[in-house]
Amino acid sequence: MVVKPQFNNSNSTFPILNSSGGVQDRTKTQEEEKLRLQVMQSVLDMVPTIAVVLDPNNNVVLANKKFFNSFAGDNLEDVIGAQPGKALRCVNSDEVPEGCGSGLFCKYCGARSAINKIRANSGVFEQEYQLIQVNDDNEEVVTDFLATVTPVEIPGLDDYVFLSLKNISAEKRSKMHERIFFHDLLNTAGGMHGYIEYATTVEDSSEYDIILSDLLDSSSQLLAEIKSHRDLLRAEKGELVVEFASVDLNNLLKSVCSTMQKHKVFEGKTLKLLNNISNCVLNTDLVILKRVLINLIKNAAEASSNGQSVIVDTSLDGDLVNISIHNQCVMSEEAKMHIFKRSYSTKGANRGLGTYSVKLLTEKYLKGNVSFKSEKGKGTTFIVSLSVQTV
Repeated sequence: MVVKPQFNNSNSTFPILNSSGGVQDRTKTQEEEKLRLQVMQSVLDMVPTIAVVLDPNNNVVLANKKFFNSFAGDNLEDVIGAQPGKALRCVNSDEVPEGCGSGLFCKYCGARSAINKIRANSGVFEQEYQLIQVNDDNEEVVTDFLATVTPVEIPGLDDYVFLSLKNISAEKRSKMHERIFFHDLLNTAGGMHGYIEYATTVEDSSEYDIILSDLLDSSSQLLAEIKSHRDLLRAEKGELVVEFASVDLNNLLKSVCSTMQKHKVFEGKTLKLLNNISNCVLNTDLVILKRVLINLIKNAAEASSNGQSVIVDTSLDGDLVNISIHNQCVMSEEAKMHIFKRSYSTKGANRGLGTYSVKLLTEKYLKGNVSFKSEKGKGTTFIVSLSVQTV
C-alpha cells in the first residue's frame, strides 16, 4: 500500500494532527508542505522495519508501508492522529478511558519508555518491547520488538520523533529456549556428576544403594526436562499432540506432591496438600497437566524462603475445579504486569518460561484457564481451572 499525504487547497495549512484530532496551522506554501511530507514519507518507506513519525503529543502523523502492511491494511483513519498503542492495536490501549500511555501496563511498556526518554534527553534510545494483540480467534498474540526512537532533524518539526519497531520474536525465542535448556540440563547433569564422583570415594558398599537411588531420581529429572523443552517448542508451533483421557485428580495431586517433596527446591521448606474432592475426574491430558502443576509448585517453592510452606488446594465451582498453588510471597507491581510474558522472570537470568508455558499449555491445549492473585499479607496464589468430568 502507498500512503499518500493529503493536502488542503490553502497555501497556509500544514496538515499535522494535534492531540484533539484537529489541525495545527503553520504558514508555509503548499509546495513546501508537499515536498516536506513527501520527503519524510519517502524516508519512512525506505526503512526496512515498521516505522512511524510522532508529533510532540505522541500522536502518529506518518506511517510507512511496512506499518500498514503489518497492522492497518488500508485503514488510514485508524492510524493518523492515534497514540502508538492504539495504532498498533495493543490490547492495553483501551484499558482506561485516557487511552494509550495512561494504564497500569503502560508504566512498563518498552516503547513508551523509549519515547519518554527521548522527550527528556537528546540522543537515540532503544528498548525491547512486547506488543500484545488479539487475533481473529480471540487469542492473545505476543510479539517481541526492539523499539528505536530518534529525533526528526527537520527544521520546523521540533519535538517530532521517529519510532521504529524491529521484530525480534524469533531471535528472543531461540535465545531464551537455548539459555534455559542448557541452564536446566547443566544443573541436573552437574548433580548427577557429583553423585558419581562421590561414589568413587565411598568405601562402604551399603551407601551404593542410596547413591543409585539419587542417580535414578536425577536421571528421571533430566529426561523430564528434555521432554518439557521439546513439548514447549512444539506447543509454540501448534504441533503438540494432546491425548485426553479420564484422570483422577486426587491421585494426580498426591503423585505430583510426593515427587516434588523430594525435589531440591523444597530443602528447608514444606509442601502441603489440603482439601481432596471425592470422585473428581477430569477429561484432560495427564502428562501436560502434570507438567503445569509441577511448574507452578516449583515456582512457588523457588519464591519461598526457608521455613515457609507451599500449599496445594482444590475447590469446586459449578462444573469447574480450581487447583490452587499458594506461597507466602508477594509480587511487585511490575511482576504482576509481566507475569505471563515469555521472556520475563522474577528469578533473574536464564529463566522466564515458567508461567508463560503454564498459560500456553493450560489455555491452548487443556482448554482451561490460569489466573493469579497476589496481595500484601495474603501471599500469591495461582489457580488452574478445568472442567470436571462427572462420574
